[in-house]
Amino acid sequence: MPTADKRIHFHSDVGRIIGVGNGDAGCLKVDNGGQRSICHGLAQVIVQTPRQAEKIVLSAESLGLQPASVTLDVDSSGPHPFVP
Repeated sequence: MPTADKRIHFHSDVGRIIGVGNGDAGCLKVDNGGQRSICHGLAQVIVQTPRQAEKIVLSAESLGLQPASVTLDVDSSGPHPFVP
């Protein structure tokens, strides 16, 4: 819903939600945890997955809206660059 501003609760089956956002620069709510009020129908979720995961299921639910879920393929980013 493009004008929705409801609080959404996010869940992941094997991943850990490490961040949430909604694009509203004026929103002063904490960016971690599994919930976020959406802004103009938008939200983002950052999920950390175990190394062995090949797929994760991310779900979202809110009062008054139908729950939804999506299955995502996990792609390893490989080792992070660093300066010795």
